[in-house]
Amino acid sequence: MMHHYLGSGRWRNVVLWIRRGGLSLVDQAAVSLTTFLASVLLARWMGPEAFGAYAVAFSALLLVSGLQNGMILEPMSVFGPSLYRSMLPGYVALNLRANSAICIGLAGLLSLAGLAAGSMGTVLGQSFLGLAVSVPLILTYWFLRRACYLRLRPGLAAAGGGMYAGAVLGLLAVFHLREWISPLTAFVTLGAGSAMACLLLAAVLLRRERPGRGDAPPRREALQHHWKYGKWILSAGLLSWLVNSVTVPLSAAILGLEMAGAFKALENLVMPLDRSFTAFGLLALPALSTRRARVGDSETLKTSGRLSFVAVGVALCYSALLIFAAPRIVELVYGDPFYVQYSWILVFFGVSAVLGAAGFGIAAGIRVIEKPRIVFVSLMIGVVPVVLAGVWLTTAMGLAGAALTQLAGTALNTASLVFYWTRLVRKRAR
Repeated sequence: MMHHYLGSGRWRNVVLWIRRGGLSLVDQAAVSLTTFLASVLLARWMGPEAFGAYAVAFSALLLVSGLQNGMILEPMSVFGPSLYRSMLPGYVALNLRANSAICIGLAGLLSLAGLAAGSMGTVLGQSFLGLAVSVPLILTYWFLRRACYLRLRPGLAAAGGGMYAGAVLGLLAVFHLREWISPLTAFVTLGAGSAMACLLLAAVLLRRERPGRGDAPPRREALQHHWKYGKWILSAGLLSWLVNSVTVPLSAAILGLEMAGAFKALENLVMPLDRSFTAFGLLALPALSTRRARVGDSETLKTSGRLSFVAVGVALCYSALLIFAAPRIVELVYGDPFYVQYSWILVFFGVSAVLGAAGFGIAAGIRVIEKPRIVFVSLMIGVVPVVLAGVWLTTAMGLAGAALTQLAGTALNTASLVFYWTRLVRKRAR
């Protein structure tokens, strides 16, 4: 049955895929668990207002990372295993140079944002200045991780994840003992951990896969392919941020930094589930791309649908546990009555997680068959409640309004993805 489910011709391919998926989970678990523990510790050590400032800046990190994802990471995951498979080392090196240019530009923009925010509030300014210092290191680490998956080497990515985890958690412990914990040092810690992981990954990838002459694609050609495909992913990234992440800065602007801190602290509890899907997504894109080259669009789309089915089952189990034991879990994790009083918001987050899981696999399949416009349109539909009612709901209902806005956006986005995926399957089955 598993043989049929994965569409593999041989059991050894199934075992290899499971092994790679397991290593991908180890990597994602290391990074996600580190981010989760860091958020928990920062919420406990800094207090709601300072943690809210950190959460707003972290939301900005997710926003600017959309440029890297749309122009470099996503196109590289699609074109690397297919169009540029014969010249992959040179292709990766070309993208690394482009990634460095993006990092420098974003660091400058975030520095200006930090100076502007500092004129309005010291804590928020500290957060953005810390982000400006660390963002080149963080994005470079993300690039090298994706390069590991592109080469189907999740074991190397897992080693880098372990290095990142040890460095971040170790530095946080030192800063806490020295009483240096602040939004600024929090981002410095993330940057330092990323730098340590970069050293390990670069030492292996760049040494063993150094491109020679003539094995890199023409820069203009690669740029054209990336822009044609990535412009939709870039736009979709902005829309995705509006659906999934804008609620934190929106809550900060309307309700204050303390409420933004509470929203982020509770949202953190669905992070392990979300990051687990991200782990398989990192491996799914190149795997589905390779499968497409072998069996075509129709079977690839069907495989992506099966992935979504499994994801929904996992999300249902996780969310049910989270919802029914919400107060106890929040008290256990944060140990602060301030956060426990808002534990009911996990109902919104749990339902949203299940709906998002339904779109997990099919979105990957749609991207692999080079239909990113569909992802863009679906996210645009999901943005509707944010644009039309987000401010009003948050103002009128507080955190419940912010969570309801996010839930409605996720529901509409997934419904649109399912609709278009069904049409594509039927069309290619003819």
